[in-house]
Order: sequence, then structure tokens, then C-alpha cells
Amino acid sequence: MQGRIRKIAFVLPNFEAGGAERVMLTVASNLDRSRFEPVILVFNDAGPLRNIIAEDIRVVSLNAKKVSRGAFSFVRAVWECSPDLVISTMAHLNIAVLLMKPFLPKVPIIVREAITPGFFSKSPVKYMILMAGYYLLYPFADGILSPTRMVFEEMPASLRRRKGKLRRIYNPVNETMIRKKSDGVVRESLARPGQKLFIAAGRLVDQKGFDLLIEALKVWKSKDDWRLVILGEGPDHQKLQEMIDISGMYQVKLGGYKENPWMFFAVADRFLLPSRYEGLPNVALEALALGAPVIAMDTAGGIAEIAEEAESGDVRIADSMDAFLKMMGEVSAAEAAGPRKTLLPECFSLGAVVSAYQDAFDGLLSVRH
Repeated sequence: MQGRIRKIAFVLPNFEAGGAERVMLTVASNLDRSRFEPVILVFNDAGPLRNIIAEDIRVVSLNAKKVSRGAFSFVRAVWECSPDLVISTMAHLNIAVLLMKPFLPKVPIIVREAITPGFFSKSPVKYMILMAGYYLLYPFADGILSPTRMVFEEMPASLRRRKGKLRRIYNPVNETMIRKKSDGVVRESLARPGQKLFIAAGRLVDQKGFDLLIEALKVWKSKDDWRLVILGEGPDHQKLQEMIDISGMYQVKLGGYKENPWMFFAVADRFLLPSRYEGLPNVALEALALGAPVIAMDTAGGIAEIAEEAESGDVRIADSMDAFLKMMGEVSAAEAAGPRKTLLPECFSLGAVVSAYQDAFDGLLSVRH
């Protein structure tokens, strides 16, 4: 679209190290500055992801500990910065932003839903709030984005019929950046020659299914030809460590949170994704970009959509933990260290995804103007 530069306001709850926040900041930082001016509106500016924001992006902090306490500060900030379009991500934030839409009648709003509604099924109250938001508020969004068709499939039929508003845009992988940071881990510090090295990563919470994997691996505890390192921190750390200690599996290590997990992905024989549920798993995409094939459970959200785009064998999907272990057993240990070619399908590249977002912005703004 030709003409003046359009201001896009990206709305975030905070700068914590979540996948949804990282996607939005990556897109904002890589927009074509000859066409778009990104600005970040954040309810609470705490968190490590602030370090990945491009230096030329204005960040407006609403200084609110909770989204619910910053609603009117958000409205005031939008009026002051006068964006041409607002985009928010994550269900609770989307609902709050859409509730404020009557106070922002001239500003188109795009909401991005990154995870399936089933994620909230264990919390009936949250699930009811989400479904109420879908029925009562999401129809008033000017656009609804998701990185996986699974999210759309679980939305109410009344929303799915609004196909003109729905658009799937994959999560981006900044392959150049993560490859630059992928050197530094010596494989021999994690596994001896001839041992298979498996890497998994994510918050240590029930969703990620690390407990299922550790429990299943007990049948391998007498084998010495493998090692598993699980990267990440979270409330289940003690529970998982106790499972490892009680079983006597010295082959499994909780590696803690790593600001740079990519150096571990780069030396893995396989990246493991045993999640109970996901959206579109960024870690699987990043592992592929660094040449690590993926073994995943079929419950891991949009992993099937990644497999559809990947070369045969790069992403293997198991329908049970027994099948998962069988796939792990078929892996051979790497014979040589060094950079590996990317396995990432082009449609997940940074350029392709940012271009898709820019097309979505252009399309909506051309209709509004």
C-alpha cells in the first residue's frame, strides 16, 4: 500500500519469556519501516524480552500489574499515540482490549489467538469466560489471527463462518539470529561419543508433558547409550526432579532456564516434544532451523501442520508414549559435530511470516480507508 507510514500498536501484557510475546515482538521489530511504524503498549514492562525489541521502537508502559487494572490507561495510551491499527495477543488480553473497543471507535483491532480453547478446559471459570468472549466480543474484532488452524476449529461455529475475518499466519523463526547464537555448547559435555543426545525445552508445567516422558523412560534406565537434557524452569521442577531421583535415571538432567537454548538444540540428535497440548510450538520450529529433527506427541497442538510442511522424517508424530519411545530408540548418535543444514520449511521463515502480517495490515487498512 502506497502513502503515509501506518502506525501499528502491538499490545502485550508484559515482557515475560512467553511464545506469544516473543512472536509479537519479533514481528514488530522486523516490520518494513518505509510502510509501518511499530509501537509497543505494554501493561507491565517487566521481563527479559524487552532486550529483543529493536532500538527504534517506542515502548509505552501502562504500569499496571494486571491487565484488568490498566484498561483505562490503555484507552488513554491509544488516544495519545493515535495508531492506525491495534493488534493484541493472548485470550485474556484480547477480551480486555475488545471490551474497550467502544471507546476506540475509529481504530481497527486485530486479535491473535495462539492456543486452543482446550488449554483452559481444566479451569471451568476461565473456560466459560473465554467462550463468552468468543461469542460476545470476538465478532467485533476487525480481524482474528492464529498460527494454527486447530484454534479456529475449536472456536464457535458463529465465528468460523466469518471467514473473511479469520487468517492463519504461522509463527516466525529468526533463523539468522538463532544460528549466530547456536555455537558454544560442546556436545561431549552433555553426552559421550556414541550416546544419543535428546533435548527438550519449555516451562516445567503440566502442559509440557515432561512427567509423561520421564515416567515412560524408566524402561530405559538400565541403558547407557542415551542422555536427555530438559531445559526450562517452572513450578513442577521439584516434582520432576523427584521422579528422576526416585527412578535412579542418571541419564536425565534438568538443565534449568537458558537465555540461549539454541546452542543445545544445535547439538541434539532429536528434539523431543511430549506436550499434552500446545498452540504452534515455537521450540520445534527453532530446533528444525538448527538441523535437529523432532519427535512429538500428536497432542502437541499444531505439530501436525508443521509436519505437513516439513520434509518426510524431519517431524515424526507418535500417538502414544510407547510409540514415542520406539521412535527415540530408532535414533542414531551423531557421528560428527558441526553446523547442520536447516530443516525449517520456508513458510515459517522470518521474511515469509512478517510479509504475511504486513499483507494482513494492508488489507484491513485499505478497507477502512
